[in-house]
Amino acid sequence: MDLAGHRCNPVKADKLLDPERLQHVSPEQVIKELNINKENVIADLGAGNGFFTLPLARETNQNVYAVDIEEKMLNLLKENALSEDINNIHYTLSNLEDIHLNDDLVDKVLVAFVVHEIPNLKKALSEFKEY
Repeated sequence: MDLAGHRCNPVKADKLLDPERLQHVSPEQVIKELNINKENVIADLGAGNGFFTLPLARETNQNVYAVDIEEKMLNLLKENALSEDINNIHYTLSNLEDIHLNDDLVDKVLVAFVVHEIPNLKKALSEFKEY
């Protein structure tokens, strides 16, 4: 089955933050592997409702750019960040094939669990190289 271009339905967004998911993937371990520090500016491409974005924002004193194509997911992320008193996230509504961030600003980029949702993967991978 070809999943390219298949998007996560925002109605199922709660599953993305289900604590059971932490048994399989640890955002803290990913942050450790990426060698994230307090001075890093980070872009989370395909941020969804914040599975990685929120821990990234807690880990840095700088900005985290949350990029997602689904406005509803970004709104859920805003609510989650507000409830945790996190205010260093900037929200960007965009597909991942044509991202409009200042690449000079970003130190680290995370792209996780979204590759199967990108219709033009070749173009997106080229875009990722810019960061």
